[in-house]
Amino acid sequence: MFKYKLKIMIKTIFKFCLIATMFYSNTAFSQGNDTTYQENDSVNNPLYLNGYGLHPVLLKQKQSLFQLGIISPNYYKWYNPKSENLESLSPKMVISETYFSGKINYGLSDKINIRFLLPVSDLHYYSPMGISKGIGLDDIKVGIDWNPFSSNQNGKTNYSVGYTVSCPTGKHYNLESGNLPLGNGTFGLKGNFTGLYKASRFNIIYSAYYSYLPNHKSITKGDKSGAFLIFQKPLNTKVGKFGVETSLFGYYNNADKENNVQIPNTQNYGVDLSVGAWFNYMKDLTLRFYVPYSVYQNKAWLTKYEVNLEITYQF
Repeated sequence: MFKYKLKIMIKTIFKFCLIATMFYSNTAFSQGNDTTYQENDSVNNPLYLNGYGLHPVLLKQKQSLFQLGIISPNYYKWYNPKSENLESLSPKMVISETYFSGKINYGLSDKINIRFLLPVSDLHYYSPMGISKGIGLDDIKVGIDWNPFSSNQNGKTNYSVGYTVSCPTGKHYNLESGNLPLGNGTFGLKGNFTGLYKASRFNIIYSAYYSYLPNHKSITKGDKSGAFLIFQKPLNTKVGKFGVETSLFGYYNNADKENNVQIPNTQNYGVDLSVGAWFNYMKDLTLRFYVPYSVYQNKAWLTKYEVNLEITYQF
């Protein structure tokens, strides 16, 4: 009942934010104002944050950023082990997933930021085969973002390099019957490069990453790679600073292996198309929502979508 009410609340908030964003976007354009942000605003505020958590612009020294997020996926298709394909969900199959996260970023200097991510999962699968669930802490992630270049943060371009270590805090082995794994069961390493280009009317964020998971016991997790392209449009209005964004995300996850033999159907690849919006209040508080659609995944079209809500506060 709680999860049902939570999903209804999320969908209601999503519809309200969408209507409000469209209304105030039209207001800003009808007034003929220059809707781009001032340069000092774009550095002092988390305006370049995005639905995928990329950081092309770093925090200044001793600045802090706190973020709370919730993700609720909704599936159109699910993997059928008999046909080994992604197929429409059976009426007898119910998937309920919710992911919560708390994130902290801190500026050690103008060129080096550290971050800490605490994820929690709430998974429930109902089918004629029984009930499977997984509730608890996922793999904690610790990372660093570094600006190795001498580019001016107030200029039209900016770059950062990120490194992330995931710790095997989510339960993965020795699970009881009906319990789902909550982590990878091993330490993971991830590296990414992120860039920003500020055009006259919109911002472009681009990024690429590679993730490596060392083998644990007899299982070797497949490496992961992907790339992002994000377009953001800031909008100044009388009631505050809004923004809209759309993005394209492509990824390829190699198959897992057991004793150096590939595990069938563990390879994963696809393309997501996302839309979203945010509202920046009093320069420090930002409310954001975005909705990624899995347009193509493993030879199947339109497999799922997610509703993502975030609240960010910057000190």
